[in-house]
Amino acid sequence: MFANIIEANELGQNFRDYIVVDIRRSDHFLGYEKQGVKGHIMGAINFPIEWIPYINVEKKLSFAQQKGIDFTKKILIYDSDRNRLNQFIEYFSEYISIDIFFRLSNLKEYYDLYAENFYIFPGYQFIVSPEWVMDLINEESPDTYDGKGYLIFDANSIVNDGEIEGEVHSYYQQFENEHLPQATLLDISQIEDETLLNIRSFDEIKNYIEFKGISKDITVIVYSNSITASYRAAFILYWAGVDKIRILDGGIKLWKQLGYPIESGPSKENKKGVFEREFPLHDDKVIITGKEIYAKQHKSKLKLVSIRAWEEHVGDISGYELLDSLSDEIVVGEPEGSIWGYCGRRIKKMDDYYSPDGRLRSPYEIASIWKKQGINQNDPIAFYCGTGWRACTPLFMTFILGWEHTYLYDGCWIEWSRDDSLPNRVEPSCKLVKPDSYNDYQ
Repeated sequence: MFANIIEANELGQNFRDYIVVDIRRSDHFLGYEKQGVKGHIMGAINFPIEWIPYINVEKKLSFAQQKGIDFTKKILIYDSDRNRLNQFIEYFSEYISIDIFFRLSNLKEYYDLYAENFYIFPGYQFIVSPEWVMDLINEESPDTYDGKGYLIFDANSIVNDGEIEGEVHSYYQQFENEHLPQATLLDISQIEDETLLNIRSFDEIKNYIEFKGISKDITVIVYSNSITASYRAAFILYWAGVDKIRILDGGIKLWKQLGYPIESGPSKENKKGVFEREFPLHDDKVIITGKEIYAKQHKSKLKLVSIRAWEEHVGDISGYELLDSLSDEIVVGEPEGSIWGYCGRRIKKMDDYYSPDGRLRSPYEIASIWKKQGINQNDPIAFYCGTGWRACTPLFMTFILGWEHTYLYDGCWIEWSRDDSLPNRVEPSCKLVKPDSYNDYQ
């Protein structure tokens, strides 16, 4: 099986005549440099060949179609690696029509000639790949790293103990059993309060992150065995003023799948840092109370977006029945006027936001399914969940996209539901149809 070859100068400005498919890793698609190329051809679909082992063979055609690949139309694929191109062609060979299937002859040449046709997501630097972190550990200088020092943190909390697999029941034990090289433990319970799990005061957080060795100019990489935990910790640090916050895409699970080294043993403390800030740098990104949310819904048309499982959103369950620390605190229901913004199969699972290999989905895909829910770029948007963990993932997605009017409702449902003055909504699930996430590969 082969594809027609199209030369760089032949393609020129005609790339919009094709369904363009970028089969490189998602980090290169977002904007990280690879062999002299940054970003992707505008409008391209990202379908990395790393997904192939995870896709149910009976769903590979429908999954490709969900991503926007129509094999009845002219398709152009590209990658810098000829072997990867051949893998993609072989995988979809039964659906490919030679007359309308093309591959770009030389991606770097096309980039050099037509760099204006490439797009880099404004906030791509928030997400780093396992390969990027491994380069850092190996004392190389990966794209966006400024050489001013870095720290790696395994973020976790007692709230997340139920996520740990096997016989280990404590996140301390989990860390001691396996963690990334050079990593230290970051206890989220030290930066969240013990009642509503809201962000602690700035002074409390400043003291803790200085204790952990963080200075405002250092690069901080956060990961976890639970991806929601890494995004929650990363957001709180970002809120406080850690400018160079980075989240390990795929977490420790993907790190291990790629065969990268794991260490064991207790957490070693870093040299105390000096965090030269007197107030949170991004306090404007947080809305604390339901009353403020309710007022903004009516005055500024704020859209309140629920990042909870569908069963939570429609009122079948609270979502926290199996979590002892919160099972009695969170009741069934949602704030009135909330919009479902996708989530996953169950509490703390964010399947709708992740690709088959465990990396973050393309921002284009998420923006597309949000649009079907009436969530758009120029809208003022506040994300919430039960306690604040899951809502941080889509918030960072908006940072990557460069959307400016997005916020975290940190009080979340646990705070809203306690205020009798705020209206609640419980919809019988039989009256609602769950929106398609266009991510069915299993």
